[in-house]
Amino acid sequence: MLKKRLFAALLAMLLVCSCMPLAQAAEYTRVTVSGRANYAWSQEVFRLVNENRAIYGSGAAPVVLDQELTDEAMLRAAELCVYYSHTLPCGYETPLAEAIAIGQGSPASAVAAWMASKAGHREAILQKQFEKIGVGSFTSNGTTAWIIVFAFSADSYVPETRNANVNANTEILVDFDYLNLGSVSNSSVSMKIGETRSYSLKARNGGFRSSSAKLAPYGTDAYDVGGNLAVDYEPAKDGSGNFTLTAMAEGTYVMKLPLYEGQSPCNTITVTVTNPAGHVHKWVGAQTKAPTTESEGELTYRCNCGLSYTSPIAKLEPNGIAFIDVDKTKYYFDPVLWALEEEVTSGTSEKTFSPNATCTQGQILTFLWRAAGSPSVRLEDPYDTSLDESQYYYAPMLWAWKKGIVTDSTLLPGAPCSRINVVTYLWRLAKGSKTGQCDFTDVAEADQPAVAWAVKKAITNGTSETTFSPEDICTRAQIVTFLYRYFK
Repeated sequence: MLKKRLFAALLAMLLVCSCMPLAQAAEYTRVTVSGRANYAWSQEVFRLVNENRAIYGSGAAPVVLDQELTDEAMLRAAELCVYYSHTLPCGYETPLAEAIAIGQGSPASAVAAWMASKAGHREAILQKQFEKIGVGSFTSNGTTAWIIVFAFSADSYVPETRNANVNANTEILVDFDYLNLGSVSNSSVSMKIGETRSYSLKARNGGFRSSSAKLAPYGTDAYDVGGNLAVDYEPAKDGSGNFTLTAMAEGTYVMKLPLYEGQSPCNTITVTVTNPAGHVHKWVGAQTKAPTTESEGELTYRCNCGLSYTSPIAKLEPNGIAFIDVDKTKYYFDPVLWALEEEVTSGTSEKTFSPNATCTQGQILTFLWRAAGSPSVRLEDPYDTSLDESQYYYAPMLWAWKKGIVTDSTLLPGAPCSRINVVTYLWRLAKGSKTGQCDFTDVAEADQPAVAWAVKKAITNGTSETTFSPEDICTRAQIVTFLYRYFK
């Protein structure tokens, strides 16, 4: 009996593969395979298996059809519609003993193919040690995949009673990096401006020419040289793999669509758009959905001809730029992000940064001290100061005094920080040139070297061609922008 068990185990390994993973998948993508689960055909395959065992099995007992194994087999059949292999689409080899087939149009033709196979399928069907099976048959995009899953013991099983074919959307895990599905059929399409057309791409099934599955590519849009949207791509939300193209501007455009974000494009569509009416779109855009840290926002553009399209607004950054008052389109977005990452400053609350709030001298010197690495401050001689040692700005302001950034007479932590203050602080920290002239008419002679240096270093510029506005009070957004430009 032990010999027979070992032989059966070896046979199962020859039929399929070992239980060890072939490759550790880096990241799985969930793909919905839409089609038909053929339970009636599973019952017919089960009948034909026992019929062949009775005729050719040399005394092999009938197997039973187990509901749990059939559930596993039906999932595998859906996977086979995407990737025809004993290796799962997520990159692991299946631990199950299985016989697979694809493209046959009936249970009889599938079983006949197995019985005529030289790959061990006939031996598996007739193997006496197999006592129960599960049968999967799944049809997707006009192609049917077939599978029998074999098991040894029939001591405990639930009879499979489902006997009807039903429509199904089966979710599977796919590792596109492992599969390397490669290019799918390149296509071209001609459309009239304003026309919307349903479309689909059929990904080749693991190189198996008789089978294909519709997979929605990761969408992109085609723009002309003027930056105007030319072709709008919209994937179906039902997991069918279909998508629509809307022609927006006249011309010929190549759309390159990867199967997932970050993949090199493997799907190419050439879209030729004609404009018989000679219409020129005038787009007016408005935000129709605000972005959050969990989801993208949406901009909707409409033309007076009735045509419209949407463009996404990126999610708010999860590492602090979730502030409701920090606009991703503003000049200060990257500086704020930098200031948060470098722990130069934080928000004024969990949801606000207060970019337009006034910045004090205590705050700017604290930001500057942190950006410089929060150096320790050691005074060789006692320093008579009215600064409160318990305040956040105590060490930063003493550091600034030691570095010559401020003088003892200008240690005013609560005073507003002006444009000339911040430029002077940075100039002194950088030990900038003591000479230099600027063209601004409102900058005092003593301040000209600092302003000239700041303009040359692209830290800031004038408020007009002839004015610098040195006494204008700086906001928090302006201060982190000055620091960002200096330290970057």
